[in-house]
Amino acid sequence: MASRKGRQPLKTALAERVKELTCLFGLSRLAQRPDLSLPQLLQGVADLVPPAWQFPESTSCRVTLDGDAFVSAGFQESPLGQRVDLVIRGEARGGLEVFCREPGQSPPFLDEEWTLLEGLGHEVAQAIERRRLEQDREHLLEQVRHMDRLATVGQFASGLAHELNEPLCSILGLAQLAAKDPGLSSQAQADLRKIVSASLHAREVIRGFLALARCGKPQRTPIPVNGLVTEAVDLFRVRCAREKIAVRLHLASGLPRILAVPAQMRQVLANLIVNGIQAMPEGGTLRLRTHGAKGTVRFSVSDTGIGMDDATIRNIFTPFFTTKDAGEGTGLGLGIVQDIIASHGGKLRVESRPGLGSRFIVELPANEGDLQHGQA
Repeated sequence: MASRKGRQPLKTALAERVKELTCLFGLSRLAQRPDLSLPQLLQGVADLVPPAWQFPESTSCRVTLDGDAFVSAGFQESPLGQRVDLVIRGEARGGLEVFCREPGQSPPFLDEEWTLLEGLGHEVAQAIERRRLEQDREHLLEQVRHMDRLATVGQFASGLAHELNEPLCSILGLAQLAAKDPGLSSQAQADLRKIVSASLHAREVIRGFLALARCGKPQRTPIPVNGLVTEAVDLFRVRCAREKIAVRLHLASGLPRILAVPAQMRQVLANLIVNGIQAMPEGGTLRLRTHGAKGTVRFSVSDTGIGMDDATIRNIFTPFFTTKDAGEGTGLGLGIVQDIIASHGGKLRVESRPGLGSRFIVELPANEGDLQHGQA
């Protein structure tokens, strides 16, 4: 009898040990799965713990991290509990808790379970840290890829400028020559002036693109934003009318100027206006606003088009990302716009909802000289 009693505790101890090892093995498998997000990993940990304790039917687990909680099925908190902190980079960011509801005649927790909980807390903290490091690594890799793409754009820019300058100069020269013909009607004269203006703008855009690619040093001058917006809109009025798009201007008075490269600011507005037009294939309203606040000048371009979901918004400034059909866009426009605004010490943000249109808001520092002279 004595020998049989001795064997029974040994079998129980071995069974508990098997459950502990199964739990640790399960945690190891979860931590090695790259397809699991961090919330999925923590939920998996909460589900793994109760079966490893001596009273699994009465045991609940809760994992907390930065205020978020993940609990096992049928979770119930009770006065009988164990807890270890999840310490990441020397900071307690959460905890691993185990609760027992009905301990019966035995102690609610074994000594080995306290040791197991401490080990699990350490392993979970390490798994979280590895996920954070992996996310940082992916972010750095994306930055490197972004820089590589920008370097490629810079290489293309030089060749592109040479290819475009020759036909552009021909268009500009012929338009200027034709405009001198005294027999032209007033409408033809007006159209030629628009051709000359658009050609000059295109030439400046190329120069600005080269400057952005660090092929030249751009010169910044004080620019009135209202005039900049009006000039940009005039270039697209005919296209907007053809595509049944109404243009609405809301220009604030008394705005200070901005210190900027004129060609680059025209490029910013041209890109935002074109994006708005392309977002309204069935027509709509294109609205441009200007206003000033606290030493800054803001202008916005909004449309009543198809809008964007959150996933698209997160990627629109990434070079070569585009939702347009082949031949309609390269995915460079908004990335270049963002770089131009950032180089001027400004900010660019977007507000959009699917089916409800989009609004791009540009905020730039006001010219210090105008602020000193009392313009607001």
